[in-house]
Amino acid sequence: MNTPQRTGIVLAACAAISVGSGCRTQKALNSALSRGIGATTTVAHWHNAAARGDLEVYQSLMTDDVVFLGTDKTERWVGDEFIEFCRPYFNGPTEYGEGAWTYRPVEWHISFSDDGRTAWIDESLINESYGNCRGTGVLVLGDDDRWRIAHYSLTFPVPNEIAKSVVEQIKAQEARDAAGLMESPGE
Repeated sequence: MNTPQRTGIVLAACAAISVGSGCRTQKALNSALSRGIGATTTVAHWHNAAARGDLEVYQSLMTDDVVFLGTDKTERWVGDEFIEFCRPYFNGPTEYGEGAWTYRPVEWHISFSDDGRTAWIDESLINESYGNCRGTGVLVLGDDDRWRIAHYSLTFPVPNEIAKSVVEQIKAQEARDAAGLMESPGE
């Protein structure tokens, strides 16, 4: 799904990063563009591997000790724990379709450490079931010059206008959970 428009957006974003980082030579600009394209390509391939249900590729794009934070407060997995959580979703058709799950990036922001070996990314995503989502992550450049995701967090952006209501619903659910009542309101 690497359309010319997406590539142009990534290149423009990388150029902005380069200029904003004080790159003054063509070599520095090229290096910054390469870093930006490499890191965002890794994240794009990671999302595509999930959409295809390709656990081998999905796993190869993360560090062995990746930390993944899901949307539920109980969802924190490290390394192989995350892969084991993923495995059933990647073993054939699921409620998500043929792949495990599909989150389509619609906007990326990326920044780099001074040595260019760590990248921080935040992205706006679209998911058919959940609508607008947000992902934030940390990528590291390995000794093999491949970017890998070391940390990723998936969240649901909550509009400020309804935040208080959402927080009240969360508190009510937590109170029900603490009392041993697992059903949702209205069931």
